[in-house]
Amino acid sequence: QVGAFIMKGLLSFISMSEI
Repeated sequence: QVGAFIMKGLLSFISMSEI
């Protein structure tokens, strides 16, 4: 669960950075 949360956060961070 924690790993999934971290991956989700990382993906969101990448999405924001890409914009």
